This record gives sequence, structure tokens and C-alpha cells, in this order.
Amino acid sequence: PKSQPKPKRDESDDSGGESDNETVAPSNDVVVEPIVRLPDDVEVKTGEEGQLVEFKERGRLYRFDTESAQWKEKGVGEMKLLRDESTGKSRVVMRRDQVHKLCANHWIASDR
Repeated sequence: PKSQPKPKRDESDDSGGESDNETVAPSNDVVVEPIVRLPDDVEVKTGEEGQLVEFKERGRLYRFDTESAQWKEKGVGEMKLLRDESTGKSRVVMRRDQVHKLCANHWIASDR
């Protein structure tokens, strides 16, 4: 697409800026080079490697605040019940959506 030429500015105009009648055609050929190149894939270790997912469900986690005597939300995300195949121990893990920050990580102990 051809760009439209800018109209000439009136030399007698003292405003110093563009007049209201000037139009500039938008340009789609702007190229911005990144300052720092990031690697394509970054391997993230969650600590859940080598563990079997026995149960998985989305939910909300609440904690009870004793000072205000009410329940407060700690996170929304996917809760998993994981079992370590080598030791046989199980744990509950819950990560918040989008940021994947841990909001629950508890070992499950038997009463035997």
C-alpha cells in the first residue's frame, strides 16, 4: 500500500505542533529487535517427577484466620494426590493457577 504524502504545514503557524488537519498514515512495517534473546524452552523441575498422580481435581484452598474468626482463600488451582513410587509415601500438592506457586504441600502419614 502506498502511503499518503503529508500535507505541507503552513509556515505562518506558530503553534509548533501538528495542526488538526494533518493526517499520518499508519505504518505496519515497524520492526523492533529484542534487547536480550531468551531460550526457547526452559525445563522447570516441580519436584513431582517420578511420582504417580492418584487423584487430580480443581478446587479452592481456604485457611481459618483465628484473629478475624473467618475463612480466607489461600489459592485456586489443581490439587493432586501424589504417591512416590520408590518409597510408597503419599502427599497432597496444590499449585495456584497461572503462577504455579505452591499453596499446599503435605505428606500423608498413616496412623499405624
